[in-house]
Amino acid sequence: MRIIASFMLLPSIVLTVLYIKTGLTATADGDDVVLAWLNVWMVGPILLLFAVPMLFSNAPIGGDRKFRGAPIGRATVESVRRTGLTVNDTPQLELRVQVDTADGASFASTTRLLVDLTELGAVKPGLVLPVRYLPGQPARGVAVVRDAPQQEVQEALNTIQLAKGEITPLQHEIGTRGVDAQAVVMSMAPTGEIRDGKSVLDLTVRITRPDGGTFDIRQDRPVLSRVVDEMQPGKILRVRYLPSDETDFVIVSALN
Repeated sequence: MRIIASFMLLPSIVLTVLYIKTGLTATADGDDVVLAWLNVWMVGPILLLFAVPMLFSNAPIGGDRKFRGAPIGRATVESVRRTGLTVNDTPQLELRVQVDTADGASFASTTRLLVDLTELGAVKPGLVLPVRYLPGQPARGVAVVRDAPQQEVQEALNTIQLAKGEITPLQHEIGTRGVDAQAVVMSMAPTGEIRDGKSVLDLTVRITRPDGGTFDIRQDRPVLSRVVDEMQPGKILRVRYLPSDETDFVIVSALN
């Protein structure tokens, strides 16, 4: 996409120069001057002001092609700043992120993306995003994943959690081979323990099987502080479990 934008830049500048020259050399006869500015060369400034910036800003750092098929990592946002570029009232943000990879390694990097004004409040430190990265080249940035099926993204994130020791091998198997279900949080109480920077909750959930039957699981579950509210009693969770072993589960997302 950045290559397309580069090819469009020079013609846009040339057309804009012709547009300005045509307008400035128009006669001073009222309506003639107005009509002189309304000419075919108007396409130049339109491309220069709208199309070219959009193409440049939508391309990840380093260009789309570099990240095609690259490994998927888990990026945690550490800081957010506006770049000053705005496209159709949509600001571009630069995110400084810490990226975790499937081999258990981590590195710092950056990415840029356009964010709708209604979603600006959600883009803040602590937000977790799936990204593609170039192994051994953190300075070339990362790109938010937009080209992968949800199943591929979820499997990559499960593998990263296993490599970081955040889930057990059984939970990794559940995330990979488990069946989707809904669960209701029956009870939740903080234990007072902090494990790897996460609050440990005494959590009981009631999971509904595909046939309509239910079963309860109670366990201590470490969770990030920002998602504790999603574990309140009565909350509905999307989970996965193994029908052959109803002793554990993984949380996919909150549904309310």
